Amino acid sequence: LYRLKLLTIGDYYRIRYGRDIEIMTSIVIILSYLGWVAAQLAALGLVFNVITHGLVDITTGIFIGALIVLVYTIFGGMWSIAVTDLMQMTFIAAGLIYITWLVTGQIDGGAATVIAHASAANKLNFLPESNLTGWLSFFGALITLGFGSIPQ
Repeated sequence: LYRLKLLTIGDYYRIRYGRDIEIMTSIVIILSYLGWVAAQLAALGLVFNVITHGLVDITTGIFIGALIVLVYTIFGGMWSIAVTDLMQMTFIAAGLIYITWLVTGQIDGGAATVIAHASAANKLNFLPESNLTGWLSFFGALITLGFGSIPQ
């Protein structure tokens, strides 16, 4: 695929199946992104609302967030997106580590108690129970992850 110098999934489908399939694929991708981007912008608006203790309403927060993202994307391109993604993931990982440390420190026995309870409740098994409901739920989750998680 690299040698073909393709940029999008639609480019591949154009070569393999023709222009009509490329257009259909592009439309499906755009539609899937609409929900994803709307959810991200709504969350960003809510974050601005919470951080400012209601001073900025959610709709205004959505516009502010969209403007910030547009500005750094237009002026910084994909590099700016990669850098901000790195910073966001660093904050998320640090926050999760801190919360885990904080919560397990307040439980008698610490992390060992949490792991023991999870194990006793059968929460640490990757594979489902060996019945139809378990496997259908498992494959349903995989399909959701594949098709509905992050677009493309």
